[in-house]
Amino acid sequence: MPRYIMDLEARDNRIENYTSAADMARLLRAVRAAHPRPPSSTQLLEILKGQRVRDRLPRYLPSSVVIAHKTG
Repeated sequence: MPRYIMDLEARDNRIENYTSAADMARLLRAVRAAHPRPPSSTQLLEILKGQRVRDRLPRYLPSSVVIAHKTG
């Protein structure tokens, strides 16, 4: 990642961060598969489980199903 999220000067100089669906899948597999799971992975999963927007990925799942996801 060539710039920090809020590095507005880098953004103004057209330095951007890019990723792909494959990158995100690889990241989530690594977070999920870590044994023993480091505290940062556990914290990330808890944040993702707290997502309240349920009209996309978990739309047709029962509300009792716990899903770790992020919209946007």
